[in-house]
Amino acid sequence: MYILFRCNECNCLMAWPNSFADGHRCNCGGHLLPIDKGERQELVKKFSEQEISFRDSNKPKRKDGLTIQEGKAMDALITAWNEFAKLDMTHPSDRPDFANGIHQCQQILGMRVLQRDYPEGYPIKK
Repeated sequence: MYILFRCNECNCLMAWPNSFADGHRCNCGGHLLPIDKGERQELVKKFSEQEISFRDSNKPKRKDGLTIQEGKAMDALITAWNEFAKLDMTHPSDRPDFANGIHQCQQILGMRVLQRDYPEGYPIKK
């Protein structure tokens, strides 16, 4: 079951799964107003002349926007930092270099959220 929204700014149509349908904004920054609900095929048939962007967020997400699998990677980075911090430093650059590496990995994981939520501005390139 999807809830179909129309943007009050650009008039685009977006359909979100019922369980993920709250709190989203259009990529243009406009507000999404609910206009209909139904199964995917029903909505496509009903609004056939207009393109509907189906946002299939069927992967469960955490509160930080990461999927469960991405969250496991993020949590592992935190664990890696905590374990590294227990080690005796053998060089003055060890701690800042390690922290920079962790931050780069966290930025990559955060970019995945942007790519999912704003695909027009942050396209996925395979």
